[in-house]
Amino acid sequence: MTETGLTVEREEKVPLDGDIQTILSVKFPIKDADGVIVGMCGISTDITERIEVERRIQESQALLQAVIDNTTAMVYTKDPDGRFTLVNKALTESSGIERDEWLNSTVYDLFPAEIAQPMATNDQEVIDLGKFVEKEESSPHQGKIHHFFSVKFPLYDAEGEISGICGMSTDITHIKEAEQEIKESQAALQEEQRLKSIALSAASISFWSTDILTDTPFWDESMWGIFGYLEGTEPSTEVWESAIHPDDRDRVTRAYTDAINRKKEFSIEYRVIRPVDDGIRYVRDVA
Repeated sequence: MTETGLTVEREEKVPLDGDIQTILSVKFPIKDADGVIVGMCGISTDITERIEVERRIQESQALLQAVIDNTTAMVYTKDPDGRFTLVNKALTESSGIERDEWLNSTVYDLFPAEIAQPMATNDQEVIDLGKFVEKEESSPHQGKIHHFFSVKFPLYDAEGEISGICGMSTDITHIKEAEQEIKESQAALQEEQRLKSIALSAASISFWSTDILTDTPFWDESMWGIFGYLEGTEPSTEVWESAIHPDDRDRVTRAYTDAINRKKEFSIEYRVIRPVDDGIRYVRDVA
């Protein structure tokens, strides 16, 4: 310092009261009227406590990172301006975007505006309401649009002010794809049933099916004519059973339940009492 004439600042370890303390020393030259260095002044500040606090903070951050890196959900935090301040391993691996690219970036930096805008809107809703929200969001991951169920909630500082948000997102793409496949299958089945109904409309034959998981039946138009149901009657197992002749009802329902439980053919003849005219029809069901 006396050679360069510059101020020097450094941390030093010194023994004090039987312990090693960390001292921040600032040393600078003292010059006379001619600018000649004639001495040195030093200011030392005990920063041992600050160093210990920083160490504990680093340990807590490392512990938090280890915890969130070992969960399958994608976890992240953002500051009030929407910049990512923390991301976990699941997010970086799923997205293919490195941690350093996430940190200090906003969703607008990482995704097209049409993808980023709904996310930013959801984040702002958390800050405006000051409470958690649940949303479905979409974003490109590994070159494919994925769908996520996201839970977001505010983070608070020591003064109770919102300092950011935390989000946890679960990939539900497989559920969305399965739902779409079911919708397409149902549409195809309904079209098939419609065509069969047209083909059988001239005969006293009807077509029906039942989703045994939800106990949801589908009847073609011929069912109303054969069973004599009133127009607008909602198809259901209960409605069907109520039309069966009381003397046949137990036998038919037992056979129907047995066919489902044993996964075998349902084939039976029985009588029905038509609600519209109390007429009796003989019916044969094969399923």
